[in-house]
This record gives sequence, structure tokens and C-alpha cells, in this order.
Amino acid sequence: MTRHTILFSVLALLMVAGAPTSEVAADEPAAATDGPSLVTVSWPASAGEQQRPAVEFDHARHTAALQAEGCTTCHLLDDAGLHPGLAAVSAIDDRGALVEAYHDACIGCHQRRRDEGKQSSGPLTCGACHVRNPAPIPARVPLTFDLSLHARHAQAYPDNCGACHHVWDEATEKLVYRENTEEACRACHGTVAVKATPSLRDAVHQECVACHLERAGTGAKAGPVACEGCHDPAVVAAIEQLAEVPRLKRGQPDVGWVKAPGAVLPLVVFDHVRHERIAASCSTCHHRRLQACADCHGLRPAPDGGGVNLEEAHHDRSSPLSCDGCHQRTAELGDCAGCHRDTTVAEARDIGCTVCHDGPRPPAEGSALAAAKPRPPVELAPLPEPSDDLPETVTIDVLADQYQASTIPHLKIVRRFDDGIRRNVLASRFHVSTGAMCAGCHHHSPVGERPPRCAACHGDAAAPTSDAPSLKVAYHRQCLTCHQRLGIKAGCTDCHAAKEGTS
Repeated sequence: MTRHTILFSVLALLMVAGAPTSEVAADEPAAATDGPSLVTVSWPASAGEQQRPAVEFDHARHTAALQAEGCTTCHLLDDAGLHPGLAAVSAIDDRGALVEAYHDACIGCHQRRRDEGKQSSGPLTCGACHVRNPAPIPARVPLTFDLSLHARHAQAYPDNCGACHHVWDEATEKLVYRENTEEACRACHGTVAVKATPSLRDAVHQECVACHLERAGTGAKAGPVACEGCHDPAVVAAIEQLAEVPRLKRGQPDVGWVKAPGAVLPLVVFDHVRHERIAASCSTCHHRRLQACADCHGLRPAPDGGGVNLEEAHHDRSSPLSCDGCHQRTAELGDCAGCHRDTTVAEARDIGCTVCHDGPRPPAEGSALAAAKPRPPVELAPLPEPSDDLPETVTIDVLADQYQASTIPHLKIVRRFDDGIRRNVLASRFHVSTGAMCAGCHHHSPVGERPPRCAACHGDAAAPTSDAPSLKVAYHRQCLTCHQRLGIKAGCTDCHAAKEGTS
């Protein structure tokens, strides 16, 4: 008797909840769906290329047809969990034997069901399964095990962290739990199996699905066991989020210094607590192991750090895993998108290194370093009163021959962005002056100086020796692009009414 004692009648009911109920015709190919249950049947690379198109296997339809028999019709269930692959071929890598095993398992099942007179028996011919038409791409999303979902599992199993967080103990040759060594699954499980360590996909399906089945068998509240429960976009989006997620403690500091060997710039203070509150999971930053960045990323690229050096790990704006990259993507959301999705604007008005590098200089070797403290809140100066430098409206008449002049509510726009900046901790640190915000539109003017009219740089035609577009193109590119990103009306007459007699 394994630890996964399951009531298969309960399992069957769980697995078909919400699954398609259409039956598979005996001789006709089953029309593949594009839902999350569509799985491409693949085999080991050592077996060579398949001579026929890969089979697109609709897991939900087979689950519905086999609800009385249960998972073990196809899958192995043992102490290691529910193995996701087809059990009949799990230990075969010889090409001929593999083809024969697949056909015996699949076509043999279809034939038996036909002999038993079951209507949902499945096809028997080659072309009915190996469809040559391009199969649809399944609408499947990966399940992100965020902090909220982790907390819900921790509440369900308050004293069983080792069910997921375990390491191999050489002395006892068993998986054991060691407190304060917890890692994400991908720290040990990669994209492919290595000796006795299963791939990440197999490990997750074995452990998670088996645990859900075990809980369902005891009548406890259980998680999903069918593909749709974890990979359907609508289902994943509807997963309940806890209003308050308790902090995970693994010996990490509340606040610490980010430093590197040989660094000369002032140190960066890193508020770990604040970042924990806004990160989806620990892996948002610690994308492989829960270690300091410098443990994998050195001054020079190294294999352990994926060929990324420490400077790139912190500053590469093209990577969502770096500090700068994460900040850049955060700035591309909400009202910030009006300026920051245009990288030329965002980078041209870079405020400088001192926004982050505002700590003490690196101490001499052997010198003590004072404990890091959270940065105090930024207090931005209030907006100045309306004046010639900050007009309430700006009139643009560049298209006055076709349209009436456009009156731009300049001060209203400024106040909208200013309010958003003051509500956002990250934005307030980078927009230390009103001039930094103004640079979003006045993108070639020195911060803090009154900008010239747009016509000072943009003429009636595009500049022949620079990338400056014509004045009309500059206005439309700058204004309409921002409006589109923010969901503001962007039709011609939304900004300037047509003159009489024109259309």
C-alpha cells in the first residue's frame, strides 16, 4: 500500500469536472482543441525523428472517456507520486520497441473499447492520430507559484515544509528537510531529468498532482488534478489571492548593502522587506537559487551565472531579472507608460547613478561597515504656481489650415502625472524634481530649465542630417502615442475641431 491511497471514484469526478464530454468517434480523427489539455506526444531524442507528425493528445477528452477506470489506466502511481508520462513506454528508448509500445497502449485500448461496444472507443488508423495538418497551439499558461499561493499551501500544511522543500541526504540516501535551506524547485530540477532527479515538469506533476489526489481521497479541500486547473488562462487568473501574505523568513536581512569586490561607487542600500511585499515570489529576483547575486555572478561572466557578470545582473535594462530591468518594466505600467514605453525618452533623461548608489563608499579591507537602514521617504517639492514657465494651457496651431488650433490642458496633464509620481515610491525617487517629469515630453531639454518651443528643433520637414521628424509628425508621435498607451481618445477632432468646409 503506497502513501497515495486514493478513492478512484472521487478522483474520476474531480478530473472530469469542467472537461469536454464529447465522445471520440471510432474511425474518425478527434478534432484537436486548443485548450490547456492539448499535449504533444514526444519521445526521447535518442530514438531519432518521428516519421509521421507528432500526435496531439487531448488529455481532457481521454479523461472524460476513462472516468470509470481512473488515472492508472495510463499513468504509474507509486510512492514517488503520479508519473505524468505514459507508463507503458517509460523505460523504453529503442525506436522500434517504442513505436510498438505506444501502439499497443493506445490503439490496443481503442480496440478493446470497440470490442466492448463502447461508443467512445477512439481511432484505429495511423492518419487519425498522426494528423498532417498543423495542430493548434494550446492555450496553456504556466502556473506561477506566487507568495499568495505558497502561503495557502503553508496554511494547509503548517508543519510539512519538507513535502516540497527537500534535499538529498547522502548518508541516509533519502530526501530530508533542512530548515533555512529551502529553495525553489528549479534549483535542483532542470528541463530534463538527470539520473534519479526528475525534470522540473515531471517533479511538479508527480508531487503536486499526487498530493492533491491524496487530499481528495480523504475528503479534504484539494487542489486541481486536471490540466485545466493549473494551465487554463481563465482559471489561473481567477485563483484567489490572500489579502495579506505573511512574510517568509529564511534568515534574510530586512535591509542590507549591495556591494561588489573592487567597487568604487557608493554602496546601494537594498530594502529586502519592501521588495518582498511587491514581488510575485522569491524567484522574481532569485531566479535559480536563494543566494546573493554575487554568489553566481562574478566580476567576469561565469557558467554558474549564465555568462552574466555582476554589473549586468544589476544594470541590464533588457533583462526583467536585473534591478534596472525590473524598474524599467515597472515604469512601463499605468500612467508611467505615457513616457517610459518610449525607451529613447526614458534613457535620455536618466537621472543618474546616485539615485541608487547613495550609501557610504566601500570601506577599506578589514574596516567595519555600519548596518544598512531603510531609505527615508522622499519628500517632493510642491508644484509651482501657474506661470509663464508652467502655463495652464498651450495652444498648437501647426495644422490651422485644416483644423482649428488645439488647446492643450498643460497644467492638468502635469498634475495628473505629478499625482501618480507622489503615490509611487519608485517613481518619487527617480523624479526628484519637476523637471525630471517634464523631460517625458520635452525630451531634449536640460532638466530644470525652461524648454523651448517644439518648433525650435522640428521644422516643416524632417531634418536631413538628424533623426528629428517634422513638426507635425513630432506632435502626433509624442501626443497620440501617449494617448493610446493611456487609453485616451486619439481621434483628430478629439484634439482640434475641423474648420468649416473641410472634412
